[in-house]
Amino acid sequence: MSTYSKTPLRRRPLGCFAVLFAVPLIYYGAHVALRTPPLTTTQIIAHRGGPQYAPENTLAAFQNAIAQEVSWLEFVIRASRKKCYKL
Repeated sequence: MSTYSKTPLRRRPLGCFAVLFAVPLIYYGAHVALRTPPLTTTQIIAHRGGPQYAPENTLAAFQNAIAQEVSWLEFVIRASRKKCYKL
């Protein structure tokens, strides 16, 4: 004979469902409450100085980007075989 009983499964207590909903609620609630304030306004980055207005990685491109009041300048530095760095 088998020791397996065919009694219906007992219903789990309400506490199990409370835990399933409370843990994510506490976790994400704390995440939202402790998040940092948003950064300042949108930041504009001039990629290689803005190649639409002057050749890339040139002083003219960077001066034009500064005149347009960009937030950041992005440029490329290349190293030669003689360990000399170039824009």
